[in-house]
Amino acid sequence: MANWVASALLGVANSWYFRRYEPTNAHSPILAILIQPPLALFLISIQTGASVLTWTALGCMYAGLIAALLLSITLYRVSPWHPLSAVPGPVGYKISKLWTLRDVARGDMHRVVRQMHEKYGPVVRTGPNEVSIAHVDAVKRVLGTFSKGQYYEARYDPSLGTRSLLILRGEAHTSRRRIWNRGFNSDAIAGYEAMMGRRVSQLLDKLREQVKSGAPVSISSWLGFFTFDFMGDMAFGGGFEMLRDGGDKNGLWKIIEDGARNVAFLSQIPWIAPSLMLIPNLYKGLVTLRRFGVDSATNRVNAGSSVKDLWYHLTDEAELEKQRPSFREVVADGVLSIIAGSDTTSTALSGFIWLLLSHPEVYKRLQAEVDSVYPKGDSPLDSSKHKQLPFLTACLSESLRLVPPVPSGGPRRVPSNGGRVIAGQYIPPNTQIYVPQYTLHRSADNFHDPDAFRPERWLPGGAGPDQIHNPLAFIPFSFGSANCVGKHLAMREMLTVATALVQTFDMRFAEGFASGEWAGNLHDVFVTSIEMPLMVEMTVEKLDELIVSFFRVNFSFLDWEIKYEWLQDPDYAVKFALLLMAHSTLIPIWTTSALMGVVNHFYFRRYEPTNAHRPALAILLQPPLALFLLSLKTSAALTWTALGCMYAGFICALLSSITLYRVSPWHPLSAVPGPMGYKISKLWILRDVARGDMHRVVRGMHEKYGPVVRTGPNEVSIAHVDAVKPVLGALPKGQYYEARYDPSLGTRSLLILRGDAHTSRRRIWNRAMNSDAVEEYTATMRRRVSTLLQKLEAQSLTSASTDLSSWLGYFTFDFMGDMAFGGGFEMLQDGGDKNGLWEVIENGAWSLAFLSHIPWLSHSVMLLPGVQGGLMKLRRFGVASATNRVNAGSRVKDLWYHLTDEAELEKERPSFREVVADGVLSIIAGSDTTSTALSGLFWLLLSHPDAYKRVQAEVDGVYPRGDSPMDPSKHNQLPYLTACLNEALRLLPPVPSGSPRKVPGDGGGRVIAGQYIPPDTQVYVPTYTLHRSAKNFHDPDTFRPERWLPGAPGANQNHNPLGFIPFSFGFANCVGKHLAMREMVMVGAVLAQTFDMRFADGFAAEEWTEHLHDVFVTSIGMPLLVKLTKRT
Repeated sequence: MANWVASALLGVANSWYFRRYEPTNAHSPILAILIQPPLALFLISIQTGASVLTWTALGCMYAGLIAALLLSITLYRVSPWHPLSAVPGPVGYKISKLWTLRDVARGDMHRVVRQMHEKYGPVVRTGPNEVSIAHVDAVKRVLGTFSKGQYYEARYDPSLGTRSLLILRGEAHTSRRRIWNRGFNSDAIAGYEAMMGRRVSQLLDKLREQVKSGAPVSISSWLGFFTFDFMGDMAFGGGFEMLRDGGDKNGLWKIIEDGARNVAFLSQIPWIAPSLMLIPNLYKGLVTLRRFGVDSATNRVNAGSSVKDLWYHLTDEAELEKQRPSFREVVADGVLSIIAGSDTTSTALSGFIWLLLSHPEVYKRLQAEVDSVYPKGDSPLDSSKHKQLPFLTACLSESLRLVPPVPSGGPRRVPSNGGRVIAGQYIPPNTQIYVPQYTLHRSADNFHDPDAFRPERWLPGGAGPDQIHNPLAFIPFSFGSANCVGKHLAMREMLTVATALVQTFDMRFAEGFASGEWAGNLHDVFVTSIEMPLMVEMTVEKLDELIVSFFRVNFSFLDWEIKYEWLQDPDYAVKFALLLMAHSTLIPIWTTSALMGVVNHFYFRRYEPTNAHRPALAILLQPPLALFLLSLKTSAALTWTALGCMYAGFICALLSSITLYRVSPWHPLSAVPGPMGYKISKLWILRDVARGDMHRVVRGMHEKYGPVVRTGPNEVSIAHVDAVKPVLGALPKGQYYEARYDPSLGTRSLLILRGDAHTSRRRIWNRAMNSDAVEEYTATMRRRVSTLLQKLEAQSLTSASTDLSSWLGYFTFDFMGDMAFGGGFEMLQDGGDKNGLWEVIENGAWSLAFLSHIPWLSHSVMLLPGVQGGLMKLRRFGVASATNRVNAGSRVKDLWYHLTDEAELEKERPSFREVVADGVLSIIAGSDTTSTALSGLFWLLLSHPDAYKRVQAEVDGVYPRGDSPMDPSKHNQLPYLTACLNEALRLLPPVPSGSPRKVPGDGGGRVIAGQYIPPDTQVYVPTYTLHRSAKNFHDPDTFRPERWLPGAPGANQNHNPLGFIPFSFGFANCVGKHLAMREMVMVGAVLAQTFDMRFADGFAAEEWTEHLHDVFVTSIGMPLLVKLTKRT
């Protein structure tokens, strides 16, 4: 009895706490609810002295807590004590957001809200703390006064680190809005006309081609292609070209539409968004969209400010603000302008055409008006005549009224300093308020015959003296300080496109097209989403004889209402809750499922799984099997309810057992300090990997907890020089590397091998990277450096900035391609990654960074169709390049020569597949790392111009004018350049978190840096943290090359070279470090001798290192833009 009382009190207390302190994420409340029952049982057992610590008691405690929590929340929300109790509305919506989420899933939230207002009146409670006010009095009071609420937080991308205009509030919104206003004033719009005209002409040309084909046209799709291309031109100077391609080849439109549906969900429950951010790859589309924005913005920066497009205004290139926006802020706003300005305009134009074709008499009248203003031969792109088209403007206004692009509007929040009376209803503080456009536009209180398409109502005198017409209720672009800033551009755009289409084509619905169903397939996902193509037949110059064909597309949708019928019966819901809590048939189920969870935990801890699909299959099969066996011995019934309880109890017990064990004093790593979340689960480190800042997070942990930190359930990080030799020099690799194994190739590269296999293969690699071999490679290196120099000299002759990091990447990929396979890339020649292999490697690095932390999942992931697409492409490249190299013979002693042991120094030569695997490894390991290190070197030198001038002076002294730094015999005479390289490798190591090792399971634990580390523990020695530790280097975050020069001032100040491991340490260190150093010294000397450099104008240099992401190697997320000037 005491357990039930305690669990009920906990439920009520949690309800009060969550109401008083609204959670901003989901994982914290879930964690709190998971921890409380066992803690409460423990305290009860201490207080009463009774033995109540049983799984049955724990299950009952969980059931009681959750039931009491839900019941308390429900009763409060429908009680007269709730601040919104006086506002009418459906009971289900008052209790939970589930109903609104159902409406969002169906895409008919706007229609449901309208029905509510027709039933309950102008003010309706549509959520626990939410109202909808369909009254003109609310337009100014709400949209013109109140600020945005938590609804918009779901649209925030934390990895970008900044907010777009849509999410900003208060002074930040006012400041950014001022910039946007300049980008959409009349002068700015006039400057965009040439871009708009070019895209409208392209649209007309493409539609003429469609007409010639004789097929029906999805006019809604082509209008979308037009708006995306135009807004891409506006925001980033181009980037889509959907009109040219006749489709969304890059998949960005689909990403935006899918994202709109996801965000429509999350905006209703914004507190869950931060928790979902923890799930790896869930926001893969967001990453692609962000990468598109950054790449497009970089291209626009390189193009300069010759065009006054939207980018010109958003970046404040005219320098009218005290402080110009950062690169990331402009990228966020640029992406927003595309999302907000493309789908909405194309939807509005599609709705306009659907209404016109549904009313042929209106269409004919409109054609007559357009023909009179733009006679045959006149260009419809001349916007100066738009004011002579009142009926077209009226038709557009009427279509915006009936089919608004944002049908439910964006909500506002009542300030917390006091409630407001709106439309005669008191609305308490912190309430979220909608002013629903669709409902307002179709209300008989505002417009006569509101569901009819009557453009005349917008003409002077057209509404009639006795007919209701309230323009204050017409808000297709919202209202107030946060209204649509681009409304004037959108109207100009729609008038131009509508004029051009009406003048050029005759249109009618395609044969067999169900036009009556089209509006029903307009879904409300914040913006209006077109789910059914608008198929039309078009004839040029009104030739009705043109024969067209059409294939009808059928849609069928699941009726979700059936799924929720049981919720309509309160008696059934109560019975269901009671059954879960206390029915005698469930007691053995709770007990058995809890026992199964603990047993599975013990089994998985004793026999670690090597893949995910077998444990998942075991977990799926055990509950029904156990339930079947229970039904033979007890009164447990084979029902869906019982099976659900069995699964719930099993999974809860499994997770609870894992959690309690990992934080308990019985865990082998219990004595090692670290953050609680990291001890429990790898989800936290996966979040860090997703953000690319694992190295920075680990450094922060060491600063807080000391030199030895527990960073995972069975993982530690040791940032101490005493760990370098005993860990990196003695311990073998662990399961971490298994995620990098490609099973289809059937062999392992050097990176994955362990033990004798590693020793044998490493012997071959050592010969390939010894001093004699490096000398043999120098001629190839010179040739590629010369090509790089030629390309950069050509860049220096232009006014554009140069992305130095990309060109260094092209060089390293070309050079390593020559080394491994005798060629294959030619990125320097092409000026880019035409084959897409660099992108494949970069994307693969992100994926492997995830899977390396959960390697048991990698084998299961490989079973999924389509996962190995990039891997297959890279493997195909390796096999093809290797085949070409074999055909070329052994005329050149390149890396392939040594890896294949063509000199026959080994007893058994490596197989073709082994050499392919190692060849691909050499390209991955030797290209990105070297180009990143060189990029870091030049970023540091240009951030410290005195150091760059000193490097130039040193190079000029050793290599006078006419001598080439490509002669490596004098590299040892460049101590300051070498010191700068060492300092760059210290501050920006190419492998920032290092590669982990594993304490052997059969030889006992180890004492490392004064801490006992048990067997089977994975150990990191974090390079970035070690390099930036004040215990190893004086003033560790400062660029001081002098620290590497013997006898220089301050060189011996707390300088520990054992804490410097950019190439790792021991038998598995970077085998190519000597080649890499020669490569970097040669490139650094050549560029310093040839060019004066500075950061490009407008380049946010201070933000560059924030975009260096840790994905095992360092990934450059922001181009290094410089201005090159050839020295004379």
